[in-house]
Amino acid sequence: MSLLEPPRPALDPALEKQRVELADLIYRHTGDDGTFETGVEALFVSRYCQPSDFSPSLPKPALCIMAQGRKEVRLADEYFAYDPLNYLVVSVSMPISGRVVEVSPEKPILALRLDIDPAEITTLLNDAGPMGVPSRPTGRGLYVEPIDQPMLDALLRLARLLDTPKDIAMLAPLIRREILYRLLRSPQGYRLYEI
Repeated sequence: MSLLEPPRPALDPALEKQRVELADLIYRHTGDDGTFETGVEALFVSRYCQPSDFSPSLPKPALCIMAQGRKEVRLADEYFAYDPLNYLVVSVSMPISGRVVEVSPEKPILALRLDIDPAEITTLLNDAGPMGVPSRPTGRGLYVEPIDQPMLDALLRLARLLDTPKDIAMLAPLIRREILYRLLRSPQGYRLYEI
């Protein structure tokens, strides 16, 4: 954190308890540094112990959650930071670069990524009917949004399925649908229409 950057507030105690549990789940399901597939379709977990410089990527549409640590993403000349207080959504594939910051071997980055299938968004919009999501020009296909308790709760329930693989086939699709619904209902949910 630079001296010019204001201090970030702490998570609400209930959210902090969920964040700690999510960090523990991610830590247990990552063997080493890297990003790993899980038994839940389109769910990936990451652990990194070393800071990195910006490296380019072309991500798919995804929801990215940081359970521990901080990451910065650059899109052209704009910078987006996400941490346990905020999640990042990439609504369209585009060239970006990211770097890991605020990390050490004792406090590694622990992150979760849920890829978003455009067909799931379309189906959800068709099934839900008018959802009150504002319709307006969307601008860039990348945004950061503050995490709230319902979103963190749904993500934690999805991650808990990694400990009960027999439940994944039945429960993961339901929880994924809830997460996508919550994204669409969020203040910047209209950006998912870009998908």
